[in-house]
Amino acid sequence: MSQYYRFQELVAQSGEAAAEQQFHMAVEDAAAIVSETEMAKDSEAYQRLKNRPRMTGFLLQGTPTDGPKMSHAWAVGGARSKTGKPLLESDPQLPLSTPPFFYEFHLSAGSIDARGIGIPGCPGLFIGFNRHIAWGASALGAGSQVVFLEKLTDDGQGYLFEGKTEPFTRRLERIRVKGGADVVQEVLGTRHGVVFNLLSQTTRAGEAHVLYDPQTMQSGTTVRAMLGFLTASNWTEFRAAMEHYYDPGLHIVYADDQNNIGYQTLVHRPLTVRSPRMAQEGWTGQQEIVGRIPLDEMPHMLNPEQGFISHANNMPVGTWYPLDLGLGTGGNGHTGRSWRLQQLLSGIHLYGVEDFEATVHRDAVNPLLTALLPIAIKVADEDQVEDAAVKRLVGAVRGWDLSPATLTDFPAVAALGNMLTPYRGSGLNDIYGAGMGGVTNLARRLSADFARDGATPRGERERAYLKRWLQASAQGTPGRGRGAGATDDWTARMRQGAPQAAGRTITMPYQGMTPLQLPKVDPSLDIVSPPLTCLDTGTIWSQPGNVYTHIVDLAEIDNSRAMIAPGNTEDAASPLRTAGIELWVQGRTRPAPLSRDKVEQLGCTTTRVEVQPYDGPLASPALTVDHPAPAAQLVAAIPAVEAARETEEPRPRPAEAQKPDDPQLEAAFRVILRSSGTPNDEVDAQLAEARKYVAGKPELIKQLRGAAVLGIYLIEEASAGRLKVQYGSPYVLTRLRALLRELDAEQPSNPPPSAGPDPEPSPKTAGEAGLIGHWPLRGDGQDHSGNELHGVNHGVRLEDGTFNGRNAYIEIPAHRRLQLGTRDFSFAAWIHTEKEIDDVIGDVVSQYDAANRKGFHLTLKSTAGGYSSHGDDRHVYFSIDNAQEPTWEDCGRPSPTSNYVSNSLTVFDGHLYAAITDAEKSEDWCHVFRYAGGQQWEDCGRVGERRTHGVGPMVVHAGSLYVGTWTYDWTRVGIEEPLDDFCSVYRYAGGTTWEDCGQPGECRRLFGLASYRGGLYVSAEDGRCYVYAGDRQWKESGQFPNYAHPLGIHDGQLYAGVLNPAGVWSFDGQAWSLLGNPQGREERCNQIHALEVFRGQLHATTWPEGHVCRLEANGS
Repeated sequence: MSQYYRFQELVAQSGEAAAEQQFHMAVEDAAAIVSETEMAKDSEAYQRLKNRPRMTGFLLQGTPTDGPKMSHAWAVGGARSKTGKPLLESDPQLPLSTPPFFYEFHLSAGSIDARGIGIPGCPGLFIGFNRHIAWGASALGAGSQVVFLEKLTDDGQGYLFEGKTEPFTRRLERIRVKGGADVVQEVLGTRHGVVFNLLSQTTRAGEAHVLYDPQTMQSGTTVRAMLGFLTASNWTEFRAAMEHYYDPGLHIVYADDQNNIGYQTLVHRPLTVRSPRMAQEGWTGQQEIVGRIPLDEMPHMLNPEQGFISHANNMPVGTWYPLDLGLGTGGNGHTGRSWRLQQLLSGIHLYGVEDFEATVHRDAVNPLLTALLPIAIKVADEDQVEDAAVKRLVGAVRGWDLSPATLTDFPAVAALGNMLTPYRGSGLNDIYGAGMGGVTNLARRLSADFARDGATPRGERERAYLKRWLQASAQGTPGRGRGAGATDDWTARMRQGAPQAAGRTITMPYQGMTPLQLPKVDPSLDIVSPPLTCLDTGTIWSQPGNVYTHIVDLAEIDNSRAMIAPGNTEDAASPLRTAGIELWVQGRTRPAPLSRDKVEQLGCTTTRVEVQPYDGPLASPALTVDHPAPAAQLVAAIPAVEAARETEEPRPRPAEAQKPDDPQLEAAFRVILRSSGTPNDEVDAQLAEARKYVAGKPELIKQLRGAAVLGIYLIEEASAGRLKVQYGSPYVLTRLRALLRELDAEQPSNPPPSAGPDPEPSPKTAGEAGLIGHWPLRGDGQDHSGNELHGVNHGVRLEDGTFNGRNAYIEIPAHRRLQLGTRDFSFAAWIHTEKEIDDVIGDVVSQYDAANRKGFHLTLKSTAGGYSSHGDDRHVYFSIDNAQEPTWEDCGRPSPTSNYVSNSLTVFDGHLYAAITDAEKSEDWCHVFRYAGGQQWEDCGRVGERRTHGVGPMVVHAGSLYVGTWTYDWTRVGIEEPLDDFCSVYRYAGGTTWEDCGQPGECRRLFGLASYRGGLYVSAEDGRCYVYAGDRQWKESGQFPNYAHPLGIHDGQLYAGVLNPAGVWSFDGQAWSLLGNPQGREERCNQIHALEVFRGQLHATTWPEGHVCRLEANGS
């Protein structure tokens, strides 16, 4: 629900479309199990999908952490098998316990002859095979439930739907408590499902949280599908059984004896109008369930061109797919295991059952480790990392050939397993994706570049992550299952030459297979494993989770093999309790035949079971009551919520509470404060790393302190119910308070030095030789050259007035002496402009015949491109036209990394500058370039280190070049979380250095910059205009109905062009006023994209009709 509340806050601030973009997640399309090409083979289903509109809110990111992981499975077709028929292996991965989570059985009765694993008490197989088909599964990370938010009536006895009141359905369920009074649970229902306020931590007064569960509401059962699997003999029958499946969501890999292999995303996914990742609004009637996603429109394929199918919780389908499956596991790309499976199965190698077991099943390569370690070592060398622990670790692993066979010679490699914790604070999520999918994407991209030319990444964040990973590994970072003595423990193991055996065992708790972490039933019955070979959960073998394996040979089904660990019984006294341990430790399997004679040859004992008719009661005792007994405890379905939580305003935010500008600190605090909760050891690790990072850096210490104050404020306000979004935890609050007490005093930042007063220029006199005209303008417009080219004064007060650029000028009547022809000529003038201007300066002198396109202009102006106004710099421009057709010369691309050079072409200090937006790689973001002649451009460096993708507005102000950052093109980039980096304004300090001038508001786009009356103004995405107050502070100067694109100055006013609703606004230094829509009606003009002054009048461009409109003197 916190996602819903946060989203609604953003909608209120910036509109729904902009809010949706803040939940965008980076996705690696190449990791999809089913490519668009494969999906298109089912032409009818594919065409229906292409005709579907993209689901509203599709980019919304669901859980901020990875969802459940369950395994890997793969199959090869007959062309890749030594037998000529498919082979299939399924390796479900779950923490081992005794008994195991699954129960292995073989059911042979009538038309059923199948074996595999199921859930104890359920007669169907979850993963299995029969005489004709086999299937395996891994977790999809999505289910069939949808959450609704209902609005309650004032008395709380009903809920609202389409403006009308509807009553709850109500029942009272009795729960008998041994040795105590009954508990009676009230269960309320709506048209959308069952109320679960008791289980929600974010419930507010006046609302009900409701779970729509189609399996319950439709009286269906997944068991029906599982029973159908038992007798299916081909792909068609298997998919027909799938139609009855609900959840949990699965990736299914399939093979049959007719030489087919297939894949199916399997879940009963309700079809919603908008993304199911957040709550649907139940009261509107506009977000109702409209069916289910048809099975044949779920990702699937049969006999893919590559000849194999593999999955390991990776993404089922790419971003072309129009429906949001709401994935929480592998939803953004590969996992390390899925990447490794592709590495192993690609090519032309033929596989047999033994190859599957020895080569693939027992593969102990962690592809992320082997991909990133050589790069990290080279980065540490190039950056001359001096950390003693890192140097010791690098020395201990240098020379390893990346093979599992040589790991015993390099025991220090075992310290490098945790790549995710340092990644979470790296600021790389928006580039590569979140979680292990992001780490895998990073590893794939960096290793490809490294393999090509040995080049290490140029991006500062990538390099910082690799060094931080080495540092965290060397120091035994908390979160890796080590205690306070981790560093010494690691060093001791390294010196011994091999890991200690005790460090390579795991404990399998007795009756501990639930995810609820309940107390142990009997710790004395726990099983401690023998020393294991592969503890790395990033590998295929991954022994700590290898609860079951089956390898199915579709050429000879009795040649199939299986293993379950630790044993297939819950009887603590049975020898079968540990029967699978030896095979599990060795990574081997045993025969798993179907034929009766083969089975009986393997049998240890035979037990004959006689079926007797049931003669007990036909109904269970009533579980519901009409009224609770007097002694019973009644638990209400909707506990009371204090109304004050909804109305109390947050207390003022402390002035020193600031989100850090530094990307590494910002990323760390985003992890620490996330609403889903962060493990305590990870909180400690992030804070410890932050303390080390800022050591000796006063400005960063100040940012760290401000972040701590902000974190304390957010947690306290959220806990008090005064914020709609939850932040952090009580433990985080305690640690931040301790951090404040420990931090050194900040070093105040120094303001930039003053440029001082402008020097007074010295006037010059005009030369006399060849003089055509001389107008001293001493009280009149007379020509003192003797040629009597006297000027006509149009409204200029020559004693103490100014040329206003509109209706005050000196006109020289036409004369033959002014027909200059092709002779050389010169013009000189003494011009004084105010230091702080509020209008366009424009032409000093011009002579131009527009009809014949002949003449010249001598102009004094400033420059800024795109949405920015003219700056307060002055450049002298001279232009001449002799009616020649114009030609364009290619001045080259500022950077090959981006084709988006927009809104940024500006002249500063005699040079032409341009900026780029939306480059693919983070190291190429936000660069500004200076033209060096020909087709050459010089890189002036990256503007800031935030996760913004480009530079937009540029303006010259007070002798410096200022720029604003933005993330502009939402079709190519996006922001992962609402607290991601916001934009700042920067000042160019020369070379490749940019000075951060602070953050105007909390916006991801800054559109226009203006220099007006000595102040620096910026228009921002939040619909406000800000003025720079110095010392990295910005003050609001006004707010519009929506954001303004262009800013302009004219006739003493600052102007802004606003969109949706369209309007031009003017600012006189005190207040903003609306001048109206240039075309009068919103349907004709709903956006303003440019403002320019021409011949003393303000002009604006409109959209969608594309008109240019002029502001008349009367304001119309």
